Amino acid sequence: MALIACKECGENVSTKAKACPHCGNPAKKETFLRDIFLALIIIFIFFSVVITLRSGAPLLDGNTKKMAINKIKQYPEIIEAAITQKGDDLSLVLIVPANTSIKKARDLGDNFVRMVKSLSEDAPEPGKKIGKGIYRYLIRVNTKQEEKIVLGAKVQTAENITW
Repeated sequence: MALIACKECGENVSTKAKACPHCGNPAKKETFLRDIFLALIIIFIFFSVVITLRSGAPLLDGNTKKMAINKIKQYPEIIEAAITQKGDDLSLVLIVPANTSIKKARDLGDNFVRMVKSLSEDAPEPGKKIGKGIYRYLIRVNTKQEEKIVLGAKVQTAENITW
């Protein structure tokens, strides 16, 4: 058992004492709460850094999204198109007529991803193979009645969409 000076009155206090016997200043409780507070701050900073490093893909700006949507809407089969982003994840949705074949829906989804890649920083420029990139894609092609025709996904390391 060591003695330390009380922060309030300066008298000697045991390190095991919960409060100073001379002035009543609570010694250990303040230290414990301070340590907990500091630990929480360190944990918060750690997770903030991890999250920031994990989502390294740039956000698509509104102009890039609008250009990709306008480009895909030039196809006569496209009724509506949308792009949403959360971190590295891009969700692409196409609305097409109910009589659209599965093959045609997949081709439209492939082309939508190619357009987004070619207009964004998701290099290299896609060719027949869409190629690796910086985003994860989720592609859904629906009818106006919200019936799914096809659903596909592509991770950063994949060359093509898995339907």
